[in-house]
Amino acid sequence: MPSYKHHTNKVAIVPWAMVNDEPYFLLQLPAPKRNAQDEMLWGIARGTVADNSGQDIRDVTHLEHMPESDIEDHRLTARREASEELGLSSSLLTSDALQDSGLQEYTNADGLTYPLHIFTIEVPFKPARQYAEQAKPEDTQALQWASLQQIGELVAENQMKAGYLPIAESVHQQLTATPQRQQSALQSR
Repeated sequence: MPSYKHHTNKVAIVPWAMVNDEPYFLLQLPAPKRNAQDEMLWGIARGTVADNSGQDIRDVTHLEHMPESDIEDHRLTARREASEELGLSSSLLTSDALQDSGLQEYTNADGLTYPLHIFTIEVPFKPARQYAEQAKPEDTQALQWASLQQIGELVAENQMKAGYLPIAESVHQQLTATPQRQQSALQSR
């Protein structure tokens, strides 16, 4: 597996559950960071990679000059974000459970495009509020499950950042193109 540590400082985590042979994704409505009155849009949980002192690496140009050992492992970033923003428990977030989906371009609301290192994880399909109760309230207002079609509708209604739609489409394609979609790991337990 290639190392993307010098390619991006952003990691996204896409939890999913199979419902009637259709993947549903756990989406996050983030809490406002600066102004409590800001209207937030639904999205996929993502975060910034830290250095070995625990400080976020905000400037991606610093990555090319850093030894790889000084850059947080992207799996750790994904686990941290999944716990903080989505309330996923550490028992779900094992290294084996996280699937590396590689780099994908993301275009933010300001039109800036940059690569996200995408990880997916299958989780139990239970009410989103049960996960939200474990998320940090300073990071998350709410969570919801959505199919790819519902994500498209959220984007069309300007309730979700459009840059996440291609990521959801890519993950959906990966999940539905594999033989394991017929019998997911969690369904066989």
